[in-house]
Amino acid sequence: MFKVDLQGYGDLTETERLGVSNNGWGAEYATYIRVTHRGQTILLENDAMEPEDARLSRDLKWIVDALMKAYTLGLEDGGQIRAEPETVLGLKVEPSS
Repeated sequence: MFKVDLQGYGDLTETERLGVSNNGWGAEYATYIRVTHRGQTILLENDAMEPEDARLSRDLKWIVDALMKAYTLGLEDGGQIRAEPETVLGLKVEPSS
């Protein structure tokens, strides 16, 4: 099952704390989004970013990839695997590189 949780710095493991961004107000004041699938963390991102960098083409480009991943995992979990999901909700989606 695909699960999304909002967490604080104190909820992270010691290893995760060492690898998070320290931009903006600082890592300890950020909110974290943890995405898990079948009990494994597949994404950990935070809102510690400079305001001028908070753009979908910059610090937030991971969102498109996360949506595509959720869509693909949902198809797999539902037994409806498709070769290449090209659209989500009728919108052309191109994952960032």
